Amino acid sequence: MRILPSVLVISVLILTSGQAYAGCRLRMRVNQVPPQYMEKNGQWVGLGVDRMKALLHEAGCVADFVSMPWKRSLVDLASGRIDGMINVNFTPERARDYWFLWYGHNEDTVLVMRKDDANHPKNFQDVLNLPGKIAYETGDLFGPPLMGAIKRNKTFNAKLVPLTEAKQYRMLTYRRVTAVLDMEENARYELATNPEWSALTMVPLVVSSVPDFMAFSKASVSKELFMRLEKANIRVIANGSYRAITQAWQQRVAENGKWHATVPETH
Repeated sequence: MRILPSVLVISVLILTSGQAYAGCRLRMRVNQVPPQYMEKNGQWVGLGVDRMKALLHEAGCVADFVSMPWKRSLVDLASGRIDGMINVNFTPERARDYWFLWYGHNEDTVLVMRKDDANHPKNFQDVLNLPGKIAYETGDLFGPPLMGAIKRNKTFNAKLVPLTEAKQYRMLTYRRVTAVLDMEENARYELATNPEWSALTMVPLVVSSVPDFMAFSKASVSKELFMRLEKANIRVIANGSYRAITQAWQQRVAENGKWHATVPETH
């Protein structure tokens, strides 16, 4: 039996697989959403960026960051036009197209409202009874108790308005909506750093808490590579890197919201 030279075998394997593995460069979704992703001096930095880079570095991979809106990114992840993203909620439907990695963090959702609004809720029932519309970013999913109320309470469901990240806060500023549902990490950062939020406040009431995942495309990331990422994720959780990243960002927000980070090195 004739044996193919090893170089030719490797070439055949590369040419017959469109999946991301060779060289392990992964196209990771970002957008201008502080503190998760921010473009500084031509490089992407941020809490979500640091978490993704910690995983990829441990797996021996490199991120090529691709900026796109949230709704489009879900479609592009399913098709394999991008390879991965963070801050994704798990659903059985999404699991048909995405590999999911839980990196030990839960996504807490809070309400952001105007300071001069007299209707700040003190409990979850108050949230359901808020007058006016409540905005959220298109494509967001929620956990208990919020999702239960959305499914069971038609009156409350009718108050919810899907908008882009930028538009929902313009609508709140001009009193076109009563409140915005946002990630607690994002709300705390903006309140500490963004002068345009000076008239806004975060209601200290978590209305949804769900495990937060990194998701990878089954169309472009092979099972073999995903298993490599899974093992790296276990190591990053165990060595405390994710926890250290979160604590570092919390400290930056606490220090009067000033930007103290240097641009991380690319791996």
